[in-house]
Amino acid sequence: MSESDFCVIIGKKRGAMNFSEIVFYDYPETKIDADIQKLMKTGGYQPTFTGLVRAFLASEIRHFYGHFGQSDKMDLIINYIGDICNDKGVPDFSKVNAFLKRNDIIEKTELKEKTVRESFGSGYIHNYHDSKGKNKLVYFYDMVGNPFDTIYTFAHEMTHAMQDKNNYTVYNLDKKEIADYREIHANLTAATFMMVKALQTGQDQVIHQTTEKLKQLSSKMAHVMKRPELGIRYFDWKGLGNVLSELPDNYQKLLDTSGHIDWNRLYDYTEKKVCQMDYTPDKVQSAKKLLSDRVAPIWQNENCTNQTFFEQAKKHQGQNEIVDDFLNAFSYHLGHRTTTNKLEAFYQQLANPIYRNDRLFSASNNDIPNIAIYRKLYSDDSTRFISKFTRQEHFS
Repeated sequence: MSESDFCVIIGKKRGAMNFSEIVFYDYPETKIDADIQKLMKTGGYQPTFTGLVRAFLASEIRHFYGHFGQSDKMDLIINYIGDICNDKGVPDFSKVNAFLKRNDIIEKTELKEKTVRESFGSGYIHNYHDSKGKNKLVYFYDMVGNPFDTIYTFAHEMTHAMQDKNNYTVYNLDKKEIADYREIHANLTAATFMMVKALQTGQDQVIHQTTEKLKQLSSKMAHVMKRPELGIRYFDWKGLGNVLSELPDNYQKLLDTSGHIDWNRLYDYTEKKVCQMDYTPDKVQSAKKLLSDRVAPIWQNENCTNQTFFEQAKKHQGQNEIVDDFLNAFSYHLGHRTTTNKLEAFYQQLANPIYRNDRLFSASNNDIPNIAIYRKLYSDDSTRFISKFTRQEHFS
């Protein structure tokens, strides 16, 4: 079944979500509890909102394909992870083999490993080749915590597809050195995508809530100060501020003639915004050194809290503009933290069958009140299935 067919079917039954509903989606703990119990019984990660989000994405996928265009060098294949799974939500050998054959993908061993480890509960662009050497970009998308985060992640990964098509580069860096900038660009593009969607509704509450959600997502990245080895990866705080300030008056320029987001215009726009952040390699190295030598060690104190860490880290303000941006983002994060839904986070962590056992049996009663019920319901059939998923004899 194609994504467009799925959209029509779901639309007749329940109706696809609009963006306002995505932003304000109500996912109470009663629904999450029911979803976890279903996961424990069947092994399949299928949140209550899966069908509605898939219906919303069907239209976005169709328009993205139109803007991505045809290429002699690469094909883009977008699939819902559940399409290669059985009714219990775990990989089905026959469906995986059919997918490989249908798309003439030859890296079978790499595919089965990466699909299981990196697609469930998140999403990941896989880079493969067919028998003629043509590049195959494969994106298996899944639900990510809630509808908003799922759409954001979709846009992030589609940016990576555009980057591969356009040979993204900045500061003349090689492929290894450019990784951090690729992630910043993908985050900023995803945020811009979400903001344009919000602005198109014309609803002040939707625009305000989307702005707050994006700031919260971005400001969380300031925790990288505690782990400077991660560099500036994903840290789009400065670029996001620029986008949010100018987009309300200019977002129409990112639309095509039908009123949908033009991914080529969106890509070019956010590429320029990353450059305007002026995070040159020299500044990045200087920031890493300052964080490693002076800031990160603060967190090693066993009595350190986020607030005390921030107070101590502020002493190094004014020494590096990237570190200053980290501090500004961290300050925002401290002042705008929302109550984390531990049950929603726990359910998301159970999505990947590879890590399900460990998470299920390491959780405490204090954090997850019904953990005993979940353990009692749990069947490890799916985990045993996954352990067999690496056997070559299952793949023709």
